[in-house]
Amino acid sequence: MLGEFLEQNCPDVSVKTVIKHSTEWNEFVDSTCRSFGFYDRPCPLVFTLEGNFIGDGANFVEHVRERYGKTMTMTKETQKRRTNENVDNINDDVRKRDKGLTLSEKIEKLIDKVKKKDVISHIGDCFYEETVEGGTVFYLRRTNLLREIGRTLEVEDEIEVSNKLKAEAEAIENARDIGFGEFKEKFTEHIEGRADNDR
Repeated sequence: MLGEFLEQNCPDVSVKTVIKHSTEWNEFVDSTCRSFGFYDRPCPLVFTLEGNFIGDGANFVEHVRERYGKTMTMTKETQKRRTNENVDNINDDVRKRDKGLTLSEKIEKLIDKVKKKDVISHIGDCFYEETVEGGTVFYLRRTNLLREIGRTLEVEDEIEVSNKLKAEAEAIENARDIGFGEFKEKFTEHIEGRADNDR
């Protein structure tokens, strides 16, 4: 709480909070104290990124008051609520690590992953709604093809595409000049008088 208050009110301050379960605390504090050369092992353990030891929570409050001239009033209810939230978060993290995610958590994780895709905007188009018009009940499925990101359904008819390609090919062929060899091969029967005149 005090760290968040500092970050919001002192632009040059960044606070990193590491929360550990009681089963992990001893190993964590021993490793940290050995790395930085601290002899005291208070809870919480507060130190600067440069490795300067500050102390516990009370020392941190005093340090903030002296260094930044900032004071913060926190009621016992707020402190108790924050402590309970931290304990719940720690226990939840330990459970996830040891036992894995529950089915609902797996579903939420998957939904969060799907929500990042553009296709999520089409899900509402899949369901029918009951509509009454003139006393008659209809089940309609509506879709919005002009969404914020622009037209999202660009499906051309296959026959239309085929006819369009065929017309383009014929236009290119008609505009092309043919050589004598190609002309002779194409109209040999006409030249030799063997072609049937079915006109």
